[in-house]
Amino acid sequence: LCFICMFFFLCYTHPHQTKQRCIVPLQYYVGTIGFQLERMGDDSGNYTLLFSILYASVAVLAPFGGYLADRFGLGVSQGLATSLSASSFYFLASGDLTLQIPGMAFYGIGRLLVYGMYFANVGKRFGYTNYGMLAGLGLLLSAIVSLAQYPLIALAVRGKQEARYINLICGSVILLVGIPYSFWLGMIEKKEQLHGNAAT
Repeated sequence: LCFICMFFFLCYTHPHQTKQRCIVPLQYYVGTIGFQLERMGDDSGNYTLLFSILYASVAVLAPFGGYLADRFGLGVSQGLATSLSASSFYFLASGDLTLQIPGMAFYGIGRLLVYGMYFANVGKRFGYTNYGMLAGLGLLLSAIVSLAQYPLIALAVRGKQEARYINLICGSVILLVGIPYSFWLGMIEKKEQLHGNAAT
């Protein structure tokens, strides 16, 4: 568990790496959901099938995520993404099979928003002159960082209690890092609006 905490601390320090703040836990979730549901009693695989359906279906909410970002700002949208993503881990840690339905829905929506807000933030922060390269570098970095999911998955495979601890740690780290980041991002946006209004 010390390895997990140290890794999260090292990976979650740069303020512009929104997506990297969540990528390891989000990848861990999708990598372990099947066997964690089976441990909870999903012997038929119905909940695992439902996860696939929910995960794919949340794409219809992408325009709503964009509307949230446009209307309320990236800070609010990122805060929602953070809260939904973190709550999915607390549902998973509960061990209650019926609670996994809202947990899986929250996971799908949270992950959709994390990626959507990442791409929006890259454009807003750095402009669109080198947008493709910057977004691609961010994706490459997240792919490299996401390799840390494998030690977490290996720990979760050991037993139900280990998986529960990892789920709780993942949810807590997402909240402890993501919520302050969302407030920071919201404050940056407000300053930019004030400067923009003052210039006009």
